[in-house]
Amino acid sequence: MTHPTLSIIAGAAALSAALAGTAQAQDYSFSTTRSELATPVTAMEVHERLRAEAETICADEFATSRGAVAMRRQARCVAGIVEEVVAKIGHANLDIAHAATDTEASVSLAMKP
Repeated sequence: MTHPTLSIIAGAAALSAALAGTAQAQDYSFSTTRSELATPVTAMEVHERLRAEAETICADEFATSRGAVAMRRQARCVAGIVEEVVAKIGHANLDIAHAATDTEASVSLAMKP
């Protein structure tokens, strides 16, 4: 049984917004299969892989930047890429994984002193 690959080749819209003129935006792509999104557990694994790839892309873009402003821009860059790819894939299990991750991050920030 073959599993069609879902491939997202995104323009650099999310990345460009996060960079705000600090560097040249790059295109990025992300691929997954329908079988990887079949269960909430595997969809969460896909989401974690997507976040890791976004962190790598954004870390490369902000490699020469330092300080709190650069860290916020990098975080916005990661969030923008993840949000864009999740929306373009449009799969319910991935949407649930994304919402759960966003909720965990919000709770974690609220609990910091």
